[in-house]
Amino acid sequence: MEFFVTIKGDFENYEISNLCKVRNKETGRIIKMFVDKYGYGYHSLSNKGFCKKKKLHRLMAMAFVPNPFNKKEVNHKDGNPLNNSIENLEWVTHFENQSHKVMKWKRSSQYLGVTFNIKEQKWRAQIQINKKKLSLGAYKTEAEAYQARVNFEKEHKIDNKYL
Repeated sequence: MEFFVTIKGDFENYEISNLCKVRNKETGRIIKMFVDKYGYGYHSLSNKGFCKKKKLHRLMAMAFVPNPFNKKEVNHKDGNPLNNSIENLEWVTHFENQSHKVMKWKRSSQYLGVTFNIKEQKWRAQIQINKKKLSLGAYKTEAEAYQARVNFEKEHKIDNKYL
């Protein structure tokens, strides 16, 4: 069953439904969704002459997805930016969001932060922190490289649910 809730913040003259529809509270009109160049759905909302593009996944998460740890970013669990169902959205840190994105890429390793170096014939572990890539060494096996990554994150108290 579809139901609407008021969008919090600067655009309380709009409502969003659990089925991803946005409507104007005054007119009852459903607002058309657009898709940006990255594949994310958004709506142009206005209030007192002020207009802003609001991404649908953020509107959905703010209205329907609990955020007990006050995380700042919203992730699409299945990697599809147009699947904005409540079940497919989760609040994450920036690091978790980037880790999830990398997991969806085609990679040489099943593990995040591990790649095979053909020239050396070894597995390399690495991590990116504050836009700087850090090498964690070269290893004989993929599992050893992964363990180096895990150990680094534990030692530096990096919380990453996608590890």
